[in-house]
Amino acid sequence: MLLALWPLATHASQLQDWLNEALRKNPSLASSQLSADAAREGATSRKAWDPPQVGVELFQTPVAGFPNPFYQQQEVDWSVQQMIPFPGKRAAMARPESLRGDMMLAEKRARQNRLVRQFTSGYWELWGIEERLRLDAQRIRILSEIADIAQRQLESGMAAQTEALRARSELTSLRLDSANLSRSRLSMQAMLLALMGRPDERGLDSVEAPRLPSPPEIRNLAGTIDSSRPDVAGMRVSSRMNLAMAEAADLEKLPDFMVRGMYKQMVGMERDYWSLMVGITVPVAPWSLTGTNATVRQRRIEARRDQMEAVAMRNMAVSEVRAAANDLDIALASIDVADSALIPQADQAWQSAYSTYRNGKGDFLMLLDSYKMSLMVREERIMAVMKAMQSQASLDEALGTDMTISKDRIQGDER
Repeated sequence: MLLALWPLATHASQLQDWLNEALRKNPSLASSQLSADAAREGATSRKAWDPPQVGVELFQTPVAGFPNPFYQQQEVDWSVQQMIPFPGKRAAMARPESLRGDMMLAEKRARQNRLVRQFTSGYWELWGIEERLRLDAQRIRILSEIADIAQRQLESGMAAQTEALRARSELTSLRLDSANLSRSRLSMQAMLLALMGRPDERGLDSVEAPRLPSPPEIRNLAGTIDSSRPDVAGMRVSSRMNLAMAEAADLEKLPDFMVRGMYKQMVGMERDYWSLMVGITVPVAPWSLTGTNATVRQRRIEARRDQMEAVAMRNMAVSEVRAAANDLDIALASIDVADSALIPQADQAWQSAYSTYRNGKGDFLMLLDSYKMSLMVREERIMAVMKAMQSQASLDEALGTDMTISKDRIQGDER
């Protein structure tokens, strides 16, 4: 099981609010719920008996009066007929439909988990874009200062013209990258709005910062997936459904009964009569028994097939869990290295090169290299944080975890 989970929130967060809205308005989830409801109603209908048949027969009408059935009518028979299934057959027919409802609910949960992972990944990608835009704003400000310094030193004869031109070129390229990021932000917002059922809105508020997860500890993986992955659970329900259908088909070998009561109204006579008829089907006839046995074997084979599919899906899920956990470990390790070594070292090199160049003693190319390195490690950290949060969402989906969003996952990383 996954031990390193965030505690549940006691109050809502932005991501939770947006995600709940997406889940509430998603038509695919509503469709799965309706399919489950329809299967449950189908189970109820299977339990019901066939309706009775009421009839009237104008009996012993003289041929001379044809086609008038009332010509010198001698007898009118009033009847009520009811088919009675063998005890247990209707309940056996209803069980596959009830299991089908369970399978539809498992499919709904699988779709919900996919939607949560898709929305959460998009949310953190939007956060990464916004963080890079903020970083670009700082880069533009710093690079503008560098360009101004290079221009002043050029005018005082302390620098070559190529330095000022290089600084202006870098500044133009950076502004172009920032414009492209702004367009990417609009596209990601449009995707999230579409998932939330609000495609006509122009944009979203800035997303909140994440709280980094702890390294995952995975234990008893196969048992966890068997009980928590909705697609694996749904396939096992499908196997049980086919076994139930085999049982229902096997019960078709048992007879059904028919009871008919009749009141004979004798026209023109002193007394009337009544009669009772009891009938029984013969399902074990050679021309019908072969088909019933074949249906039973078919359903049992399909049940074994679904069991094998469930095992294959579980094995694939184990692989997905390990891959997501590995990606999360790598991202967290990258963040730790960036915080402990890369960013402080790059900042120190940048500040030293900036101070030296500002005093007219440093090398311009060394200044640009240190400037780029300082900002590159910060951008790589942003990407690593985004990857960690997306990997956690993928890990939740792979484990089949109930992906409740906690506010403890938000507002924790502001560097």
